[in-house]
Amino acid sequence: MILPAIRPPRVENPILWQELTHQHRAAPTAQQREFLLALVLATALVGGALLLLPNNRTLGYIVTQYGLVALWAFTATVMIRAVVAGANVISREHVGRTWDALVLTGVSARRIMIGKWLAAVRRVWGWGVALACLRMVFVPIFFFSTTQSYAYYTWRRMGSYQNQYDDVVYTIGFSPGITFTAVIVALLMPFIEIAACAALGVAASGITQRGASAAVLAGIVRFVPTILTLHSGFVRYESSAPYWRWLRMPTFSLADAGTGLMMRLSMPEISWTRSTYGWAFSNLGAPLLLLFTFTALALVVTLLMARRQGALPHPKALKLLSQSSA
Repeated sequence: MILPAIRPPRVENPILWQELTHQHRAAPTAQQREFLLALVLATALVGGALLLLPNNRTLGYIVTQYGLVALWAFTATVMIRAVVAGANVISREHVGRTWDALVLTGVSARRIMIGKWLAAVRRVWGWGVALACLRMVFVPIFFFSTTQSYAYYTWRRMGSYQNQYDDVVYTIGFSPGITFTAVIVALLMPFIEIAACAALGVAASGITQRGASAAVLAGIVRFVPTILTLHSGFVRYESSAPYWRWLRMPTFSLADAGTGLMMRLSMPEISWTRSTYGWAFSNLGAPLLLLFTFTALALVVTLLMARRQGALPHPKALKLLSQSSA
C-alpha cells in the first residue's frame, strides 16, 4: 500500500521549490515506491547474510565476501540512480524549451545551480537511507563473521597443541572507538556519495543538455577510479589473489565509496586486525577527498555553464557591477 504523497514544504530557493513541486506533480508516489523497493532489496540482502551465518558448514569469510559484494552492488545502484537524477534536472529544461523562460525570471545562476543540485539529491534520498541502513546492519555481521573465521582457524591450527601451549591465550576484543568510526562511515558515506554523483549528473546535464548523454558522461567520470583500480588489480594479481589482497590496495578505497574501509573497521580487535585499523584510518581521507572534489568541481562547472547559457550572476555582484558602472 502506497501512502498519499506529502506536498513539498515551502523553501527559500525558488528553483528548489520548482523542482520539488515538479516531482510532486509528475510522480507523486514514485519516490515512495522507490524507497519501498530499496528497502525490499536491502532486506533481501540482509536475509541472505543471516541465512549464511548460522550454517555450520559456512566459514565466516564467505559471509564477509557475500556482504562486500552485496554492498558494492547496492552502492553502485544508488550511484547510478543519483547520476540519472542529476542528469535530468537541467536537460529537462532544454528539451522542454523552458530554459530561456527560467533565466528571464532573473534568478541568479548560483540559485539555479544549488536548487537543481539539491532537488536531485532529494530525489534519491530514500535510496541513501536504505543504503545507510543496510551498511549499519552489516557492521555487526562483519564483526561476527570475522570472529567466526578467527575462531575456526585458531581451533584448526592450534587445537591439537593445547596441552603443550596452555599459557597461550587467544582473545577477541572489542574497541568502542573503532566500531563507532565504522558506524559513522556507514551512515555518512552513502549521502556524501549521492551528493557527489548528483552534482556530476547536474554538471554533465548542463554541458550536454541531454539526459541520456549526461548520465553516460557523469557515470564515466565517477566510475573511472573503479575501472582503474580493477584494471590494476587484475594486472597485479591476475585474478588469483584472495579478496583481502584487493582491499589492501590504496586505490580501492576510492573505488568502493569506503565499503572496504567500513568492513575493516567493523572487525573485532584480535592479533591480525590491529594493523588493519591503521590501514583503514590512513586511507579514510582518500574517498572523502575524492567525493568532495567531485562535488566542488561539478558545482563550479554547473555554475559556469548556467552563466554561459544566459543565467544572471549573483544579485549582489550584479548590483555592485551596476553601481560601479554608474
